Amino acid sequence: MPLFAILAGCLLVYIIHLVRRRNLGLEHSLVWILLGIVGMAFSLFPNGVTIMANLLGIKYAPNLAFGLAIAILAIIVLQLTLWTSLLSARVIKVIQCLGLSSDISDRINLKEDLKKKEEE
Repeated sequence: MPLFAILAGCLLVYIIHLVRRRNLGLEHSLVWILLGIVGMAFSLFPNGVTIMANLLGIKYAPNLAFGLAIAILAIIVLQLTLWTSLLSARVIKVIQCLGLSSDISDRINLKEDLKKKEEE
C-alpha cells in the first residue's frame, strides 16, 4: 500500500475523531474528508491521474495534481475568509449590544442613586 494512501487514511481517521469530539464543525470537516478520499483514490489508482489529465488535455499529469491542490486551497481560503467576515459582523453587533446595555444599566444606577440622595 502506498505511503500516501496510509497518510490519507490517517487524515480521515483524525478528522472523524475531531468531529466526534466536536473540535471541528461538520461544515468544515466535509472538505477535509473529501480531500482524504480523493487523495486515497489517487494514491491507490495512480493511472487515474494520468487518465484524467489526458481527458482534460493536460500534457503532464502532475500538473493536474498541483492545479487541483491550488484550487482546493483557494476554496478553503475563501471559505475561511467568509467565516471571518461573518464572525466580525457578529462581534460588532455583540459589542454594540453590550455598550447599549451597559449604558442603560449606568442610567438605571444613576436614577437609583438620585432617588437615594433625595430620600436622605
